[in-house]
Amino acid sequence: MKKKIAGVAVVGIVALILAAVIGRLATKTPAPVALPVPNGYDDFMAAARMIEKPPGKVESMTRFELEEMVKGEAEPLKLIHAGLLKSCRVTTTNSMEYIEAHHRELSSAVALARLLAAEARLAEMNSLPAEAAAAYVNVIRYGQQLSHGGVMIDRLSGIACEKIGVGGLFGIHQKLGSADCARLIKMLEEIDGAAESPKATLDREHAWSAAVGGWQGGMIRLIKPNLTAAAEAKYLKGDQDAELQRRRIMIDLAARAYEADHQKRPAGFSDLVPRYLPKIPNDSTTGAAVTYAWH
Repeated sequence: MKKKIAGVAVVGIVALILAAVIGRLATKTPAPVALPVPNGYDDFMAAARMIEKPPGKVESMTRFELEEMVKGEAEPLKLIHAGLLKSCRVTTTNSMEYIEAHHRELSSAVALARLLAAEARLAEMNSLPAEAAAAYVNVIRYGQQLSHGGVMIDRLSGIACEKIGVGGLFGIHQKLGSADCARLIKMLEEIDGAAESPKATLDREHAWSAAVGGWQGGMIRLIKPNLTAAAEAKYLKGDQDAELQRRRIMIDLAARAYEADHQKRPAGFSDLVPRYLPKIPNDSTTGAAVTYAWH
C-alpha cells in the first residue's frame, strides 16, 4: 500500500513538472523590440542615480525648502526634462540580480516625480496656475514613460508617479482659464493615447518570469497560483484606477473651461462634447462612459 501511495506521489510530481515545462514552452515571448536611440529612459536612470536624499512630500514644504530642493537637484531635473522629450523604453535583463537592483533604481526613479512636483508647487506659490498645471502633467507623462515597455514593477512605479501629478492637478484646475484647460486636455489626450494596455505589460511579465524562473518558477506558479493571481489583480486594479484618474481630470478640465466661458457648471457630456472634449471618455472596465459627478 505504501509503495502504491509513493508511486502515485511520484507520478503527481512528474505531472506537475511536465505541466510547468509545458506552461513555460507555451508562454508566448513577445518579439524583441528595438530600443529607441537615444532612449529617454537612460536619462531617467542617470538622474535617479544622482539623487542622494529622496525628497519628501512637496505639499508640506515651504517656499524656501522647495527652492533649495530644485536648486540643489538642478542636474537630475535637467536630465528628466531631456528624457521627456525622447522616446522611452525600459531596458530589462533576464536575471534575478537585475530585478533586485532594478527595485532600488525604481525607488529613486519615483522620487524624481516628487522633484518634478516641486517645480509645479513652486509655480503654484508664485501664482502661475497654468505653468504649475503643465508641470503636473509632466509628472503624469514621466510616470508613463518611466514604465513604457517594462514589467509589472515598472508599471506600478509609473502609476505611483502618475498619482502625484493627478493629485496636483485636482488641487489647481479651478484656477485655470478656458484656453489653459484646452491645452492641458490635449496634453493628457496624448498621454492617454500612448498608454500601453495592461495585457502588454502582463505578457512581458510572464515572459520574463518564464525566462528567469525556468521550470522551478513554473512549479511555484502551479503549486501557489494565488500568489501570482493576487499580484496581477493588484496591478490591474492600479492600472485601471490610473486610467480613470487621467480621464476624470480631463473631464474636470473641460468642465472648468465650460464654466469659465458660460459662468455655470455643465449639466452633462452634451455640454462638453465636442467643443471642450473631442469625445466622451470611456471606462475600459465597464465599456461605458466614465462616471462623473456633475454637481
